[in-house]
Amino acid sequence: MSAGLGQGNYGGSYWDFGKSTQSNPDFAINTAVQGAINDALQNFAPLTFDGEYPKNGFGISVLRPKDLAVTNQAAVALQSSVFSSILWGPISATTASVWSDWINLNIDNRLYVIVTGVWYGEPTPNITAIRMKANGEDLPTMDIEELQTYDVGYMFLEKPIVIKPGNALNVRYVPAATKTTRENIGLLGYSLAKRAYLITE
Repeated sequence: MSAGLGQGNYGGSYWDFGKSTQSNPDFAINTAVQGAINDALQNFAPLTFDGEYPKNGFGISVLRPKDLAVTNQAAVALQSSVFSSILWGPISATTASVWSDWINLNIDNRLYVIVTGVWYGEPTPNITAIRMKANGEDLPTMDIEELQTYDVGYMFLEKPIVIKPGNALNVRYVPAATKTTRENIGLLGYSLAKRAYLITE
């Protein structure tokens, strides 16, 4: 547990061009998580933070495809651009070198999303860049071709992105070629939510 944070350590290992380094994103990730917890303590009051196994309050879990795939949690209505609520990745790449929406929704009002990085598991990567807009703010385009040079297929963001309940997240991607099958790419991060949400399949 990091000094002064008090709610657990939610950092991760860090790789720089595929090699372990002394530098890591743990402080930035912990800061983002603790900030979200503190905000949720106000927003979800009188509920308290119960960690990974909440009994009565709210808790934290690994970010799931469902958290960013379903536009209407009550009706389980999927966005048209995603493959399913149990698998990450856009459903297809219809036009080469053209930007398209992958994720485009207002997240559930019981949920905070903390995006800490990107992973890419394709043997022949096709997506060359992604761009995010979160909480109404346009974020810089990220070229992800460099992931092909790493020994590991993931990278952490220098500054994690926290999306508050009900706020919008838009993730766009650009492919090098057309593809009719799902692209095996996803986001790393955490879901901070009420127990009723976290225990939903």
